[in-house]
Amino acid sequence: EERSVGTSMAAPHVAGLAALLLSGLSPEVREVTTAGALKQALMVTARPTPGATFLDEGTGVPDLPGAWRWLQRGHPTADIRVRTAQGGLAAWRPAGLASPGDTVQEFLLLRPAEAAPARYRLRSDAGWLVAPGEVELVGPESRVTVRYRPSALDRNGVQVGVVSGWGPDAEAGPAFRLVNAVAWPLESDGAGDPIRLTPGGTGRLFIPLDSGQAVELVVRSVRRFQTLLTSLHVPGGMPFLGENGLPAGFGDAGAVYHIDGRDAVPGLWELDVVASPTEAGVAVLEVTRAPLRLAGARDPGGLEVQVTNLTDRELPAKVGAALIGGERGALVTGLGSAAVSVPFTVPAWARGAVVDLAMPPEQWSRFTDFGFSLLESDGRVREKAPLDYAAGRLTTDFGEEDAGRTLRLALLPGLADERADSGWSARLAIRLYADSALTLATQHGTEDEPGLRLGPRATAPLRFAMVGSPWELGDGFFPLGLLLAEAEGKVWTREVGLPAPIPPPMRKP
Repeated sequence: EERSVGTSMAAPHVAGLAALLLSGLSPEVREVTTAGALKQALMVTARPTPGATFLDEGTGVPDLPGAWRWLQRGHPTADIRVRTAQGGLAAWRPAGLASPGDTVQEFLLLRPAEAAPARYRLRSDAGWLVAPGEVELVGPESRVTVRYRPSALDRNGVQVGVVSGWGPDAEAGPAFRLVNAVAWPLESDGAGDPIRLTPGGTGRLFIPLDSGQAVELVVRSVRRFQTLLTSLHVPGGMPFLGENGLPAGFGDAGAVYHIDGRDAVPGLWELDVVASPTEAGVAVLEVTRAPLRLAGARDPGGLEVQVTNLTDRELPAKVGAALIGGERGALVTGLGSAAVSVPFTVPAWARGAVVDLAMPPEQWSRFTDFGFSLLESDGRVREKAPLDYAAGRLTTDFGEEDAGRTLRLALLPGLADERADSGWSARLAIRLYADSALTLATQHGTEDEPGLRLGPRATAPLRFAMVGSPWELGDGFFPLGLLLAEAEGKVWTREVGLPAPIPPPMRKP
């Protein structure tokens, strides 16, 4: 069984359905003048999945014969575009309803300047979403204000409500939809309420993290012999670059996500749980956030580690530091669709590598695809991780036979406009890992993990002696460190690059 989801799968299917409808109309010498008519036909006649929201599936599973019959009837379609007052396509409250202002949402309805005045009845499909009875559209821009009733909202996961606008022809379907979603973040740790899923349904949970705050997420099915699919997304929606797409089974077979402090960007992380298409599911998510944040930097005197208590209570902790490999960072630039190659040599001590590539998000829209591969010296692909977003990660293991080999990172941009020859840039990080770690001693000469007792929201510094790397790092590489802290029965980590400090500029006499 193969399960594929997302816009990458939906887009070609819908394009094929639209092509079938167009080809069917051609022999009848009938013309569909707008893409909006095809879209309306597919959306109005789609079959909704019980329990699924508009956010999960739109209007449902396409019904091609139904869409064909809808087009044959010649229903009118209105050219109306929807925007929120904030500029989005839908209203989104990712942090719940924190203030009275969050319960009011304004939408803009945009039409061609020559459009005649029109009146539409408004219907809400959710008890917490209140809209006026009707709206009259006059001119190119009209406004509709909807309100949210906090007392009627289920404060678990994401709640989705849609206000639809109906003209005199009910069979034509809604002329527009005002989509609203409210998420309730999981502020406290521990196991939350059960996540109940319809067949094929998706449960979305949001976990707020502080900057550099490591976290452990465990998802389990509460039913024996049932496996659910999970995925983790960083703030903004991009999939987490670490191990992802994990199956969640019963008991010890649960999906476990360990997010290192280095990868823990601040904001709302989204965890999705998906049930089998043929069976309902129930899952439980257990959240354990690190109660502290680690940060480290190398200076002429050694390694200074900053430990910050993220809680409102006193926190005892033990802190350590070690060297675990080497890292090389680089700013990569390219011109147009020309390939870029970045070589590096595998040292004898390296047993694995992680390579991260990230470009400015606003730059990503210029590309239709972006190949990201690790090549052997003869051009064979060793690993590949094509970018689907503005960042990507590939990993590989090394054996003794790889020592001394030169590998190449190949960056293969595909521009949306092939004629474009403007430049682009991306940040590259190559991290090599040894099979053992070198524990760093404190400046007092002991390798024992020093104990701290941090006050609420307090920060304390610790210093470690920075020794030379036990491994030959190679050109451009600097030591890769690992910070560790034991607090409240768990060990939390953060990887840190440790380049040599830049000496201060010399002062003129």
